[in-house]
Amino acid sequence: MTARKKMFRTMCLASTAALAILVSPAIAERAIEPPAKPIVYTKVGSWKITHHPENKSCNAADVNLGSTTVIIEAGHKTTGAWWMILMTNPKWTWTWGQDMELFLDTPSGKSWGVQFQARDSTTLLSEKVSESLIASLTGSADFQIRLGDDKLVYWYHYAEDSPTTQLAEVIQKLRECRREKIESTPEMKSWAYDDETARNLHEAHTVVLPQLTPVPIKTGVLHQMKGRAVAPLRIETPPGQDYLLKLVNVQNKDEMVIYVSRESSYVTKVPFGTYRIHGAVGQTWYGEKHRFGPDTTTHFRLVKKDGKSDQFTFNQAEGKAHGYTIQLVKLETPPIKADEF
Repeated sequence: MTARKKMFRTMCLASTAALAILVSPAIAERAIEPPAKPIVYTKVGSWKITHHPENKSCNAADVNLGSTTVIIEAGHKTTGAWWMILMTNPKWTWTWGQDMELFLDTPSGKSWGVQFQARDSTTLLSEKVSESLIASLTGSADFQIRLGDDKLVYWYHYAEDSPTTQLAEVIQKLRECRREKIESTPEMKSWAYDDETARNLHEAHTVVLPQLTPVPIKTGVLHQMKGRAVAPLRIETPPGQDYLLKLVNVQNKDEMVIYVSRESSYVTKVPFGTYRIHGAVGQTWYGEKHRFGPDTTTHFRLVKKDGKSDQFTFNQAEGKAHGYTIQLVKLETPPIKADEF
């Protein structure tokens, strides 16, 4: 072999060795390793429940009901369990990072205000939500998510021919998935700490609720306004829960508070003026500070039948005092926060 041929062969071998180092098997294997895929746990109607090992969560996605996809996430890490709600819609045009409060009208008849954030133009992710909210997804009514009073973001129809809603089964399967696939894993079981650390962690994540005692109460006016009460007001309540109504004069902010028991009618009189009317509803009365309890009170504001005006004017015309009959079972009652009552 000539010297020139030997040199060419040596160069080829060197080049081959160099290439072999650049695409060594270990590096090549890591480079083409596919991302972890969710594992299908089960299906409930139009909902698909999947296990996501990398995120230590189980997700339930409503895949067949309209253009908005709702995902309920149940997760568990060393800091504890959590629930979150994610929604996507290819037609949305949110601004990244945009914060908003959405109202969840759940099948149990409760309304919840929940903070959401836009993760991109078509995706909204909620804050961590409570076990009480998730439990309220069980019930014999529709599930709606809305922005303000009139913009409907999502609507899940209740199937009356089913003994339980699909949502109730979905929540149950999510709990089972989280328990079987996450909480029972060796990683979770081996997470140990000393007594002091355990006590500190427990205290950091424990909310101490006041011990509430039911307070006897009868239907009637709890706080009366100044001035001569002449305009009639009749309040009719449906069965099931008691109501607390507060009339606030839009001019002088004078207030009148009325308690009305379930399935009853109450007639009283108020001074002339224009009022906004806020309400609270619940099962057991714990006094004016706690009302019906922090976990069971639903707060709302009354609007007229047109759904727009929230001002009620009590006046006199043609020598006759004019007021209102409020049938709580029929009026629209947009939810409000407790501190807005």
